[in-house]
Amino acid sequence: MVRGGTSKEECVVVYIDNNKVVKKEKVQGDIITVVKNYAKKLIDEWNAETSDFIVLRDNYTLTLKKPIKPEIVDTIRKFGVRHMGDKVEVTIPVYELLYSNRWVEESFQADSLILILPYLGDEVTDQITETVLKTLTARQEEEEELEEFPEE
Repeated sequence: MVRGGTSKEECVVVYIDNNKVVKKEKVQGDIITVVKNYAKKLIDEWNAETSDFIVLRDNYTLTLKKPIKPEIVDTIRKFGVRHMGDKVEVTIPVYELLYSNRWVEESFQADSLILILPYLGDEVTDQITETVLKTLTARQEEEEELEEFPEE
């Protein structure tokens, strides 16, 4: 999608199954439109009898070194930039679309989900993906430990 005739917005879509990245793809378009389009597609894959369908929005604050690559300048400007010496700080939205998940007793487990975020480079994508994966894994491990040691 071209805004103002000057720049194309690009998002990255990361497919995660069982806490592993199985696919990444870049998509042209503003993030809200991309999220809505993927949500519409995933609704057909969703099993409403066994899973919740959840769209979560979170904000991630990143610190990027100057100079900023010209291809991402317009993107980060959209989200607001704070200059800090030889670095800039930007807070970007990251969407999680969970369409295959389950409750095991009181434990929530995400089997399949998609992350969608503005594309700011492979390093940023990998960093955010790792953070989300660690969060999912830590949550599952905590819940498994609680199951091993139930309250008396």
